[in-house]
Amino acid sequence: METIYNIELCDLNELEENTALGFAADVTKTDVDIFIVKKNNFVYGYINSCPHTGAPLEWMPNQFLSLDTKSIQCSLHGARFSISEGKCLYGPCNGQSLTTVRLLIKDNKIYWEKKASENSEPLTETT
Repeated sequence: METIYNIELCDLNELEENTALGFAADVTKTDVDIFIVKKNNFVYGYINSCPHTGAPLEWMPNQFLSLDTKSIQCSLHGARFSISEGKCLYGPCNGQSLTTVRLLIKDNKIYWEKKASENSEPLTETT
């Protein structure tokens, strides 16, 4: 049986609708940076790395979304990604996707369910 580590990220009420929060590797006690997004009462989690260049996605701390908050936007070349699936919608990474992280919401806290294989479902309903 695979070991799962629940890494506490934040309280659910810290993540407002149509916003994102980033978590550096030193916060998650891992070797990767991640971010979470709340859209339509769902929380999605991804590794903070553009599949095209490997660069971090945000242009300022916690600024992962396009101005209209309809997609995740890469700060380096403007690629757009679906919030719900992480798939590239526009840009040089067409056909590629962000790497998802599995999230758990328990007792009004958001956790990263870290396991050996990070290929997991991006959805965790918050209602």
